[in-house]
Amino acid sequence: MTRASHRSLLLGVVVGFLAGLPALGQISSEEPPAGRTLPVTEQVEQEMATARFRLGPIRLLPFLKLHDIGGTNNVLATSEGTIDDVTACDFSTPR
Repeated sequence: MTRASHRSLLLGVVVGFLAGLPALGQISSEEPPAGRTLPVTEQVEQEMATARFRLGPIRLLPFLKLHDIGGTNNVLATSEGTIDDVTACDFSTPR
């Protein structure tokens, strides 16, 4: 084997080994980290303090969420007369 092929083999082994290790930046459990979550009462107080609209004792914080955004260039799945379409789901509510 040549020196270049030895390097390629060594590089492949190192990359393969590192790819099998868990990513250290990933959370390995389903529980959120305790240091980054706020208790519900603190979260509500923070949202009330930053509410955009204030109507006396009532505070409104508009909320908009877009998800499942996509597009297709052949809606009917035919080979002739393709039709383009874009879809999106939204969710909006005052909190």
